[in-house]
Amino acid sequence: ECPVNCQLSDWSPWSECSQTCGLTGKMVRRRTVTQPFQGDGRPCPALMEQSKPCPVKPCYQWQYGQWSLCQVQDA
Repeated sequence: ECPVNCQLSDWSPWSECSQTCGLTGKMVRRRTVTQPFQGDGRPCPALMEQSKPCPVKPCYQWQYGQWSLCQVQDA
C-alpha cells in the first residue's frame, strides 16, 4: 500500500466574537481533514481549531436615578 499524507482544508474565516463587549470574548477558526493519512504517510496534526481574543470593546451600563424636579430656565 502506498503511503498517503494527511491533507487538511484551509482554515475557515475567523468567527464572530463570542461576546459583544468586555474582555472574555474569543474568535475561533477551524480546519478539517480532507484526506486521512494511510500507511506510512504523514499523520494529521492534532490542532484543528485556533482561537484568539477579540478586540476589546467596553461594556456600558446605564444607571438611572430618581427624576429631578422640573426647572424652567430663561422664561
